[in-house]
Amino acid sequence: MAGPSEVRATTHHDLPPHSVRTALALTANTSDKYVPSPTAEAILGNHISSLKDFRTKVVNKAISIKLREKTSAEKEKAAINPGALDTNENGDLIWVEEPEQVEPQLPKGLKTGLYDKSQAKPDSPSEFVPVQSFLKELDHTLGKQITAKILYQDSRKIPDFDKNLTSTIKSLNKVKDWILCPTDKTNKYSPVKTKQYVSWVHGHLTKSCTKIPWERLSIIYAEAQSLLLKFSSLMDAGELSYIQHWIAAKCIPTPRLLIKDHKPPDEAGNYPTRLLIPATNFTQCFAKIGYKAIKAILDANGIQYNRHTITQSSHLKCTLERLNLNTVNCAVTSIDIRDMYPSCKFKLIKQAIHYYSEDFTEEEMAVIEAALEMLKFSMGNTLVTFRDKYYEYGVDDDPMNRSLTIGGYDSAWNADLIASYILDMAQDHFTETKFSGLYRDDGNIIFDGTRSIEEIQSWLHSFQTKVNQITNSDDIQFTMDIWRPGETSRTIVPKLINVIGSPTFPYLDMNLKFDEENNLCFEVFSKPNFETKYLNVGSCHTRAYKRAVPRGIIICLAGLTSRTENNNNNNKSLSKISPKSTPKST
Repeated sequence: MAGPSEVRATTHHDLPPHSVRTALALTANTSDKYVPSPTAEAILGNHISSLKDFRTKVVNKAISIKLREKTSAEKEKAAINPGALDTNENGDLIWVEEPEQVEPQLPKGLKTGLYDKSQAKPDSPSEFVPVQSFLKELDHTLGKQITAKILYQDSRKIPDFDKNLTSTIKSLNKVKDWILCPTDKTNKYSPVKTKQYVSWVHGHLTKSCTKIPWERLSIIYAEAQSLLLKFSSLMDAGELSYIQHWIAAKCIPTPRLLIKDHKPPDEAGNYPTRLLIPATNFTQCFAKIGYKAIKAILDANGIQYNRHTITQSSHLKCTLERLNLNTVNCAVTSIDIRDMYPSCKFKLIKQAIHYYSEDFTEEEMAVIEAALEMLKFSMGNTLVTFRDKYYEYGVDDDPMNRSLTIGGYDSAWNADLIASYILDMAQDHFTETKFSGLYRDDGNIIFDGTRSIEEIQSWLHSFQTKVNQITNSDDIQFTMDIWRPGETSRTIVPKLINVIGSPTFPYLDMNLKFDEENNLCFEVFSKPNFETKYLNVGSCHTRAYKRAVPRGIIICLAGLTSRTENNNNNNKSLSKISPKSTPKST
C-alpha cells in the first residue's frame, strides 16, 4: 500500500558549506532539550507569562474555596435551624420552614482545564478583595525587581558555547542552499540541499494534501466562528477564551520533514521521509478541546479504554517477566499497523467512542456529540502552507474519511483508542495468547505454546479479516514479524509477514532474547544510527533538574535490563551492560 512515508531522502556526497558543518559539529553532542542562556528580554517575558498563569490559578482556586465554604455554612445553618417560629394572622405561634437552599455550583464546562494563557487575567468577584490586593502587590514587587535586576543590572557571564551556538544559528540562517533536517527517532540532524528538501515536501503534499485557494481560508475561519458560537454554552470562561484566542490568531503552520535514517536505504542510497504537520493551525484548538472533553467523560465513568495499551517498555517487561516465558511455552511475535495515523479516519474514531460511551447519560452524550463535531471540523480543516501555497491535509472530500496527522494534539490519544477498540472487538482471536498489547502502531503478541509459521500466518489472516469487519473497511492493515531464533531470517509474504532468525528480537526500547536456560530476558535496544544525547551540563536548567537526569536514566536502563545470575550480569555495572546508553560521569 502506498503511504506518505515512501518519499525518500538521498544520502549526500556534496560537501556542505562551513557554517552547516559547524552547526552539525555543535549539535552532534548537544541535546535537543539544551537551553542556552536567554536574553534579558526573554527572561522578562517568561516571568510576565508565569505571573499571568499564577494569577489565573490563584483566582480560580479562591472562587472554588469560597463556593465550598458558602455551601458548607449553609448546610450547617440548615442543620441547626431548619426553620423558625412565627405568628399567623390570628396571633397564633406557627413553625415556618425555610425554603430549600440551592447549592452554588462552579461552571461545569467541558472539564478540559484549557484557558488562554496569553490573556490569563479573568474577572473575579468583588468579595475576593484580599486576593486581588495580594496579586496586585505581587505584580508590582516582582515586576519592579525583575526589571531592575534583569534589564538594568544584567551582569551574567554568557558561556562561550552559548555564544558560538547563537552565532552559528545566525550564520546558518543566511545559507539559502542548504538546511539541517532532523531525523526521525535517531536524535540527530542531516544536511540537505534546499532544492531537494522542497522536492520531497512537495511529494508528500501531492500524496497527502489538497491544494486550496486562499478564499477557502476565509470560509474556514467563518465556520470556526460559527462552531464556537454553537457550542459556547457548553464551555467555561477559560475554554471559551482559549478557543477565541486560537481562532483570532489565524495561524497556519509550515509542515516539517523528518528523515527516517533508521530504515534501510534503497539501492540509490535514499532514506524514507515523513511529513510532520505541526499542531498550530487555528482549527486545531477544536481537536484539542474535543478529545480532552471526551477523555474527561470516559475517565469520570471509569471506562477502561486503554487496557490493551502498552504505556512504555518497562511496563511490558514487568508484565512478561511474570509470565515465566521460555522457548517451549510461547511463540513471540510483533504486529505493526501500516501507516497508522493516515489510516485512522474520523469515522473510525467516532465508531470507537460510541462503543465506549454506549451506557452514558443523555447529558454526557450531548457533550460527546459536540466534542465529536469539533473534532470532525478540525480533522476536516487541517491547514498548512508551503512556498506561498495553502493546503488541507487529506485528499478525500468527505470529512468522515479525513485522517489523523503526525503531530496533531489529538492524534496519539485517538490512535491508541482505535487500537484498543479493535482489540476489544476481536477478543475471540486472543483466547490462546499469553499477552497482547499495542503501543501506537507497534503491537506485541505472545502465543501460548509453540506455533508453526503456517499456524501464525493463518491466525494473522483470520485476525485481519475480523479487523476489516470491525472497521467496515480495509483502512487498518496489520503486518507481522515472527521470532524464530536460530532460523534463517526470511520473508514469508512480501510486505506482510517476516521471520526474524536473529538471537535477539527488538521491540520498542528493548531487545528480547533467551538466556542459557532458555528463559526470556531483556536488554536495552537502540535503533540503527541512533545517537545517544543527554542534557548537557551547561544548559540553563535548574541544578535539581540536572542532578535528576543521571539517576532517572539509570533507573530507566535498569528497568529494561534483566539482571540475574543466570545472565552473568548480576555483578556488572550498567555502564558495562549498556555502554552506549549509560551517561558518562563527566
